[in-house]
Amino acid sequence: MRICAVSATAPNISDIASFLDVKEAFYFDDSYRPVELKTHVVGLGYKGKNQYLFDKNLDRHVPELLDRFSDGKPSIVFCHSKKDTERLASDIASRFTPPTHSLLEDISTKTNSGVLQKCLKRGIAFHHAGMDADNRRLVEHTFSKGLIKCLCATSTLAVGVNLPAHLVIIKGTSAYRGASMGHVDIDIGTILQMIGTVENLCLFFFE
Repeated sequence: MRICAVSATAPNISDIASFLDVKEAFYFDDSYRPVELKTHVVGLGYKGKNQYLFDKNLDRHVPELLDRFSDGKPSIVFCHSKKDTERLASDIASRFTPPTHSLLEDISTKTNSGVLQKCLKRGIAFHHAGMDADNRRLVEHTFSKGLIKCLCATSTLAVGVNLPAHLVIIKGTSAYRGASMGHVDIDIGTILQMIGTVENLCLFFFE
């Protein structure tokens, strides 16, 4: 039996090769990418003590960065909570000039979520694990067709769903993990998984 094990994030490739009992394991760095990955770090600074307000403040910078870096092509904004994805998508949709694509009007009628319907009409959407499965599939299919220009999603989208994008924005490098842990830094493996779907440009916010 032949086994091909592929990962974009596993740091211990030699251990995996040993487990599979193979003589060779191959590592491909970013020089093999057909499209160059450009990374932009946007530091907004954080001097206050209220991390929640800082996280909310990041939202107002997203539309400007989409205009600056997306080139009008599909983009994904990774948020750190389900509520964040819906709030940000709704905010972007309210500022966005609706595209003249009749298909979006038809597609929006296929969802039972009023919030998602309003966003879809403007070429914006959100995606998280708390959504109805049919709504998630609708969003994934519509984005893959290039009809959604901005998709706000949690990191679960980066695991098992392949939706290539021109621009990926990671909104904050820390996430709230409950009262016992507070805000913790996102591990590098999770970040690499998020940018694994990016076609051209990756952008980070940090404190």
